[in-house]
Amino acid sequence: MDFPHFDRTEGWDSPDLPRPIGSGLAVAAVGLLPLALGLADVIRPLTGLVFAGIFFAIGGVQWFLAHAELNRVRRRADLELLREPRPNLLSTSGQWRAHELTSDRHRLALARAVARTERDLSPALLPGASPLNRVAARPHTELFRRLSDRLSALDRPVTPQAVLQVEELLTSADSPLYARERASELPRSLLASLRALDGPPEWLAAEQPPANGHERGGGGQNASRPLAGKTIRVAAATLGVARTRLWRLAVPHRRSQS
Repeated sequence: MDFPHFDRTEGWDSPDLPRPIGSGLAVAAVGLLPLALGLADVIRPLTGLVFAGIFFAIGGVQWFLAHAELNRVRRRADLELLREPRPNLLSTSGQWRAHELTSDRHRLALARAVARTERDLSPALLPGASPLNRVAARPHTELFRRLSDRLSALDRPVTPQAVLQVEELLTSADSPLYARERASELPRSLLASLRALDGPPEWLAAEQPPANGHERGGGGQNASRPLAGKTIRVAAATLGVARTRLWRLAVPHRRSQS
């Protein structure tokens, strides 16, 4: 399956993004000066400690603000990626986000998150504070394993839109993984994520989840209902056979009366 190619060197420049770690450390590093002066008795130790604490606190605030701004840039770029899958029509921030989502580091981190979710479904573990719907997700541990393995296969490309789909499944409060009223949608969501990452492999056709709970096990009201077109053709054929038999019965009866 061919995926859009995001080249790091041709026609793409890194945007001017907020840098939380750099911004925070730049301010916090200034606090080392009064701390060192206080330890060297150049100024009062308490004064040096107070000034160092002030700079460290400002550095923490600077990191928080830059991190929040970077998350806003990511969210805007995610919306752009969902609207426009063609790489050559993306903005600079959209191309940067596509590279970040499909990078080896991000894929491995997401694969580990999927693997942790699978481990959390083990009956041997006590329920924690996580809102994870373990009862609904436990029968689908194999799908979680395949999803983690696919993300970890770095030699096989993925699209940023597919990665966003997996992240939505793992992190959204409305995901079938957490929303108990949508628990029946979980197998379809897992299969849809696998299709988005790798197209429809052969084993997906054999593991299609039923459209509703009545079809599972074949005992529901609509379990064996044929397609509409097929029903019409079967009914027409049945009526044709009935008409032929009635005609054959009617002909001898008329002859006997004559």
